[in-house]
Amino acid sequence: MIVDLETKLGVDNDGRVFCIYDYEAQNPDELTVHCGDRLSVLRRGDDKETAWWWVKATNGKEGYVAKNLLAVS
Repeated sequence: MIVDLETKLGVDNDGRVFCIYDYEAQNPDELTVHCGDRLSVLRRGDDKETAWWWVKATNGKEGYVAKNLLAVS
């Protein structure tokens, strides 16, 4: 069976994902992440922006991360 991973990303496993690349925040509402960081997806984009998701890190910090930096946990 073929699974649509993007549909399941941030939904399955209680929204838990992990980061597959390092990213240094460029704006105050973004989150700096590192490869291997475990994150929880709180919001999967909105009506205008689908490429950036609001996530929470295990240290409690929250911010936007590009969804192409995330993988199923």
